[in-house]
Amino acid sequence: MSANPSPLDPARETPGHPPTEDVDVLVLGAGLGGLAVAAELGEQAVVLEREERPGGIVKTESLGGFGSTM
Repeated sequence: MSANPSPLDPARETPGHPPTEDVDVLVLGAGLGGLAVAAELGEQAVVLEREERPGGIVKTESLGGFGSTM
């Protein structure tokens, strides 16, 4: 079994359990840098993120019906 990095894939929830599959690359952090590194390496990678969503400090907030990237 392998995992391919993609910012569009939903996060797999495995609370308290480390991945049990073999991977070539483990990337800590799903910020822009972590996602770019995982994609650039082109290996079988797992990206781990402590937050509920990828993106690091980049996020979109809705203000008055308009989306704003912060």
